[in-house]
Amino acid sequence: MKRTITALLTIATMMLATPTFASTIYPSFGDSISVSMDTLAVGYTGEIDVDIIGKGSSTTPDFITFCVEHNYSINIGSTYTVNGTSKSTDGAPITSLNPYTAYLYNSFVNGTLPITTATQAQQLQQAIWWLQGDHTNGVNNTYVSQATTANWTNTGNVYILDMGANVQDLLIIQPTPTPEPSTLILLGAGIIGAAIIRKKVKKQA
Repeated sequence: MKRTITALLTIATMMLATPTFASTIYPSFGDSISVSMDTLAVGYTGEIDVDIIGKGSSTTPDFITFCVEHNYSINIGSTYTVNGTSKSTDGAPITSLNPYTAYLYNSFVNGTLPITTATQAQQLQQAIWWLQGDHTNGVNNTYVSQATTANWTNTGNVYILDMGANVQDLLIIQPTPTPEPSTLILLGAGIIGAAIIRKKVKKQA
């Protein structure tokens, strides 16, 4: 019993001491963000740097993304308010997030799809437009082929960041919710209590 209690207390202590997602900043509803074109872009097609005002670093982007809709625009250097996240665009036509798009962006963020040149960034953006149904500005290129081969059937933790009416929506990865340390401690206390009661019942028997 003492070993069980010690182990549970150790786990709870580790949970309290370990911050979740400490190295990444994510925008929340109502946050103000500014956007700029990354150096890896051809004109206005390629990587987009996003800074969450009042959070994160003031010298490096808080995250890098790509736009979902070509038929709407975003003013580089302007500030926008985050309206939320969803699995579909808010502009006309409303389109759902394609699992193949989610695969490409997830791979980009995780570093398994390295982008090292402006041309590659341009091609990835064009592939995203194509997969989202824009066959006028999008291009059925090698990135589309990679996504098709991967054959993702769901979008995982990739979402569309709603930037407001008539503004290009952006891709974002949201962290999977995890129990807070206080919840884990309560759970551990419950387990300990159940074990003590069980031991008492056995003694009485």
